[in-house]
Amino acid sequence: MKKKIALFCNVDERAVITARDVPSIYEVPLAFAREGIDEIVLDYLSLPHYTRDLSRWEQIVNRVKNPAEDVTIAICGKYVQLGDSYKSLNEALHHGGIANGVRVRLVFVDSEELEASGFPRRS
Repeated sequence: MKKKIALFCNVDERAVITARDVPSIYEVPLAFAREGIDEIVLDYLSLPHYTRDLSRWEQIVNRVKNPAEDVTIAICGKYVQLGDSYKSLNEALHHGGIANGVRVRLVFVDSEELEASGFPRRS
C-alpha cells in the first residue's frame, strides 16, 4: 500500500507514514517514532542524527493510561453547557492530573441553575 501511495504521490516510499488511530493524543509521538518519521525528517533536512530517547514521554503516556487515583473537581460557571467555554481551565486541570498521576473528572455546575435553586448566598 505504501509503495502504491508513494508512486502516485511522487514521494519516496519510506516517506509514506502510517498515521494509525491511537487511544490517546499523547501516544501520537510514540507512534510516529515507531514509523521513523524523525529519521526521515532529519535526512531530508540534512541534520545530524542522535540516539532517540523517548523514555520520559513513555512515562507521561503511562501516567495518562494508568493513573494511580481519580479526583473529581466541580467547575461552577455561567456557560458550562458550552463545550469550549472553559477549555483552557479544563486542559490545565487535566495536565495537572497527568503531572500528579491522577485522572481528573470534571463536573460542571451551572451557576444560574444553582442560584435559581435557592442555594444559600453568603452575605
